[in-house]
Parts: sequence; structure tokens; C-alpha cells
Amino acid sequence: ELTAEIRRVAQTVTDSLEFVRPMELRRDPVDPVELLEESLARARSRVPFDVDIQRDYAETLLPLRADGERLESVLTNLIVNAFEAMLGAASTPARVSLGVRVEAAFGVETPGERAPAELVFTVSDTGPGIPEELRERVFYPFFTTKQRGSGVGLAQAQKIIVGHGGRLELSSESGGGSTFRVRIPLAPE
Repeated sequence: ELTAEIRRVAQTVTDSLEFVRPMELRRDPVDPVELLEESLARARSRVPFDVDIQRDYAETLLPLRADGERLESVLTNLIVNAFEAMLGAASTPARVSLGVRVEAAFGVETPGERAPAELVFTVSDTGPGIPEELRERVFYPFFTTKQRGSGVGLAQAQKIIVGHGGRLELSSESGGGSTFRVRIPLAPE
């Protein structure tokens, strides 16, 4: 329908402008599990797709001090991408795995001190995977493999995560699904 297409074009323009603007982040207490569940609900409303959802949430998680609205948009985008990756793939059962846990930050341990902790959100799918030659390019602004994609989603997601002092990681096997990890440092108590 024309109205929906106009809305999509307007959103692409807004996203594009938003991408080049400096980002101001709020730092409010956010419940990580609630954030992931709200992101899942939003993704399901955008892409009605019957998919098995597996959850792997750490039992005790302290609130994260972050911009909850922007993080929710990142996680929603990652889940929507996972759903869309599996829409045409009939080879394996459609499954999305969501996880959240605390890990020691990799590679930043200093002698005699504990490594800083980071909160790790994980979104995995059983889709066709991302070919190796495209894995780096999916984070470039305006690069897309979708017919109706704008190419700003993952670039914007990366910008938001870097704004939180974190990083967005991708691991994928061709034909074996993809996993995105959002790593955000936890402020010391």
C-alpha cells in the first residue's frame, strides 16, 4: 500500500539524517531482560513470523545504566533481521535464540585487578548465514542485501553501541545462521 511505502521512505530519510548527527545518550537504569522481551514484542509486531524462541537469560542481572530507548531499537532491529533472514530459508527449523549475561571484558584485564565486566546481549538465528565477503560490509551505512532495506539499521546500531562504550560483533557461518553480540561495559559499583 502507498501509505506504508511513504512511511518507510520517510523513516529511511529520518534514519539517514539521524546517522550523521552526533548522538546524545541518556543513562537511566534499564532492566536487561525486560529490554530484550520488549524488543522481541516489537520485532514480532513488525514481522509476524512463526518462529521458535529460545531464551538464555542469566538469573540475576543488575539494571544497566543505558539509553533504554536506543538499545531497544538496536535489539529490535537485530531480532527483525533474524526473522527476515529465515523467512525464505526452509532448510532448517526457524529458531531465534536470545541471551543476556554478564562476562568479563575480553582483553582488558590488568595485572592484579579483576577484568571489567560487560553485559552481553545475544541474538542468534538459524537462517542461511551471512557470506564471509559481506560480514564486514553489513555495518557500512547504506549497504543492504534486502530488497526493501535502507542499509542504515546495522550502521546505526553500531553507532549506538559504540556510544555506550561497547561493541557489536557478528559471527556467521554460510548456511549455518548468524549471531550478533551487543557488548556494553558495566560501570564499576
